[in-house]
Amino acid sequence: MKLPPPPLAKWQFWISLTRLLISLVEIGLNILFICYILANPGVVATEVPPLVYLLWFVYSIVATLNDLFMLTIDFKRTNMYLGCIAAQSAINVALISLSIYVSVAQWGTVNMLHMIPSSCLLVISLWPIVRLRTSVPITQIWKINTKDAFSGTVPSGGLYTPSILGRRREAIISRPFPTPVSAYRSIKQFLINLFFRRVK
Repeated sequence: MKLPPPPLAKWQFWISLTRLLISLVEIGLNILFICYILANPGVVATEVPPLVYLLWFVYSIVATLNDLFMLTIDFKRTNMYLGCIAAQSAINVALISLSIYVSVAQWGTVNMLHMIPSSCLLVISLWPIVRLRTSVPITQIWKINTKDAFSGTVPSGGLYTPSILGRRREAIISRPFPTPVSAYRSIKQFLINLFFRRVK
């Protein structure tokens, strides 16, 4: 059985997808820059330490892996360490801090392209704490999966202890993004109606 995603899960999905695309572009640019440095070792200015470029590369990889997890596995499995409120909040705080440090060291200003998605995801991850604080002890809220917390209810069967692999969801949450098959059917139906409808 598939459940429609809660509204905050939709926001989380689209913002994670945006950050994933930004991070993939950053990884590509970092690889090109590293290849340029290796090909021209004396050309690169030494104003920015190499550690900054390494941290930026690490930032892009961590953001990519986290967003891939949130866009795929987290819709089907729950009670995993990586999907809980504490882990997502910590990851987003770390990514915000790293983004500020690297962008200020590199350009002298904060890179808003990375700050906005990470800040939005941090707020979205923390919002269930406000919603659930009256019904669940605060020490337990941090262990709840973000998508479970978005629905505002404690999972049936009570609170489970998070683990590395977690457990399969009782009801899989459907993704807001259409599958290729449903997207194909929608486009096909639109084109049929557009080109082959009867004219009265």
